[in-house]
Amino acid sequence: ARLRFNEGVLRQHTQGSTYVSFNDMVRTQLHDTSDQKNIHVIDDRPRESRGNREPRDRHVRRSWPVCINILQTEDSTGYGTQFRSIPQFSKVARCGPPTAMTWTLFAIISSCPTLWKVIDMKNLPFRWSRWEGWTLTAIHTLCFGFDRIKVDKGSPFQKNKTLAKIVGKINDCLPAIHETRGNTAASFYQFNKNCFDQLFPPADYSSKLAIVGSPTQIDATLAEKDVIISVGNDTPTDGRQIVGGTMFELRVVCILRANTRGRNPQDYDSIRFMRHPEFECFWKQERNDGIATKCITGQSIFDDLASMRTPGAFFFACVA
Repeated sequence: ARLRFNEGVLRQHTQGSTYVSFNDMVRTQLHDTSDQKNIHVIDDRPRESRGNREPRDRHVRRSWPVCINILQTEDSTGYGTQFRSIPQFSKVARCGPPTAMTWTLFAIISSCPTLWKVIDMKNLPFRWSRWEGWTLTAIHTLCFGFDRIKVDKGSPFQKNKTLAKIVGKINDCLPAIHETRGNTAASFYQFNKNCFDQLFPPADYSSKLAIVGSPTQIDATLAEKDVIISVGNDTPTDGRQIVGGTMFELRVVCILRANTRGRNPQDYDSIRFMRHPEFECFWKQERNDGIATKCITGQSIFDDLASMRTPGAFFFACVA
């Protein structure tokens, strides 16, 4: 067919067809037929009721899939398959734990398969006391529940559908959150770039992931990374960037805007823009929306991002 018809004609007839990329198919099959089904976990949960006990090493099945967003759709308009929605976290009690960090992690990780893979394949074992296993399990449970996975009884990462418990569990595993309030975005949301540096320590992620304070800090020294996350007040200005000869695509942008009138970290507006690898156009989901919808502007979201750069706004850009 490729010899007889040009690409434009073929795309007209394949519109709406679904497929799985070759790389995702191979990784999924290797995972299902090899020892990679198990992960190394250090169960370091406190056991005060039974006296002090050394952390125990376990090898258990993942409570989450190795790949996400693998089912793609042929789409000549450039959008691809609709993204799964993430929870609003609006039902968490007003006086409950801060949810902005949990919302941000859900938004970035569930939208970027490369970042999901980097976390899943991190260098050191997973720990009960760390956030990664809990977050991947929670995202799978709440966003990709159609992909049924049986959780080992001995796994410390059990499924939990109660939002308040999920937020509390993730916050317990995060770097210390200061209870100060202020007019700056960092103090209002109770985290900043330094917090992200602690979330992704070099011992686990230095070879695959980098955290920068602005898109302007992305340079040739980061060309070997798989994922670069920008955390701060600056907005990305381009959808693609060549870094040291390597092409990086903007995959996810998250914006948090503070409602500082009430000084309550639950009162924030948020929106995420995301697109699939090798697709041009962005989807978006605001915090109060139940589904992800197509951006009318397609790939031209940068004027919208610039207009959102106001006092109290915090941006997260993920390129891969």
